[in-house]
Amino acid sequence: MRLSGGLFGGVYQFDGEFIHPVGRYGIGPEAVAIHERSFPMRPDRSVFASRAILERSIVHIPDVFGDHEYSLTAFARTSGQRAVLSVPMLRDGNPIGAISVAKGETGPFSPRQIELLKTFADQAVIAIENVRLFTELQTRNRELTAALDTQTATSDILRVISRSQTDVQPVFDTIVQSAARLCHAANAGVFLTDGQTLDLPANYGSSSPEALATARAQYPRPLDLETTAGVAILTRSVIHVPDIEEPSAAEVYTQRVDRGRWRLYKETSRQPDELLRRME
Repeated sequence: MRLSGGLFGGVYQFDGEFIHPVGRYGIGPEAVAIHERSFPMRPDRSVFASRAILERSIVHIPDVFGDHEYSLTAFARTSGQRAVLSVPMLRDGNPIGAISVAKGETGPFSPRQIELLKTFADQAVIAIENVRLFTELQTRNRELTAALDTQTATSDILRVISRSQTDVQPVFDTIVQSAARLCHAANAGVFLTDGQTLDLPANYGSSSPEALATARAQYPRPLDLETTAGVAILTRSVIHVPDIEEPSAAEVYTQRVDRGRWRLYKETSRQPDELLRRME
């Protein structure tokens, strides 16, 4: 804007379907409010930046009120815009956005100003591409790291299994440690049931040793629907509660428990047993 003698400037990105304003300078709040109401928008000829993206070419308008296709005349009056230069940002010939500058008086931009804005558009494409490649690289690195961590955890568990053929406790301890680490969890536990009681042979986490010991001391306990582990076992399904303090969590839990009661009833109605009697 400064080097082209502009009144204000804007940068737009195109996601392949919609155009979004992503940067602006020199526009007052009232004009911004008018401008924002038009976006996001599909490319058409009614807005100069959109026209540059649609046509993949420079749009140079010496007098915006002389362009009968332009739809943001209220914005032009409020902002003081009289002449506009919009340059598309092209990557391999495909539009990914545009840069626009506006002047407060009618008249063409100079060839030097046009070339300058084209240079800025090329630089913006390089910046956007660098960010895209870096983001893809980070995502791939995270995927590889997660895969490696999972493979390492699996190998650790298998190694412990091979060394603990007469004692399952080291296996449980390794499982809870690996689960807490891979899930970035504060705590993890392994629960076992004999069909009547629920036991906690291994737990691990950020709590103090005393707190973990206190939790484990509460087991064995009856197998019922008072714990998430009990619900998971009795309903034979995953129990996933993103936030136990959210009101919706209790509703989800209750619905799962109700479904579990019905499922248990159907599965045991032919041959009632102690489990059915406890559920009733």
